[in-house]
Amino acid sequence: MRLRAARDPNTPQAVFTLLAQDNNQQLRCLAALRSAEPALLERLSQTSDPEVRKCVACNPRAPQELLQLLAADTEPVQACLAYNPSTPPAALERLSASSNPGIRLGVACHLNAPAAALQRLLSDLDPDITLLAADNPNLPRAARAAWQRGQLPETVPGPV
Repeated sequence: MRLRAARDPNTPQAVFTLLAQDNNQQLRCLAALRSAEPALLERLSQTSDPEVRKCVACNPRAPQELLQLLAADTEPVQACLAYNPSTPPAALERLSASSNPGIRLGVACHLNAPAAALQRLLSDLDPDITLLAADNPNLPRAARAAWQRGQLPETVPGPV
């Protein structure tokens, strides 16, 4: 019954508040994925359960400030952020310097990726990441043209 309520598109936000307190991890994750309540998402993002934090990071309705904070979380959480369409450019900038190629791949094709992150990814060792960064509409034309001529544009140092 609770699982059905969590999956129902007509479920009111108040139900997600109750589900977020449930002992069942799947219900807490569904609350994190489906809620649009900033206070609830903030509380769920601070849980010790990494699966629930991943679900918050995947939620496109999560506040941008919260998504920015999650960029400093574990790699699995960062991977969710890299593919969340609402992740802010500053978080993507940080993620573009990740050692995880899956995270960098997500940034390379992200429509919010900032130009500096894309320029950094043009010199990535993974050719798929490089091609996606070069094809991203946020990459400045001059940088794309230089890359096409085999000249890597100047990059901005990544976060430490």
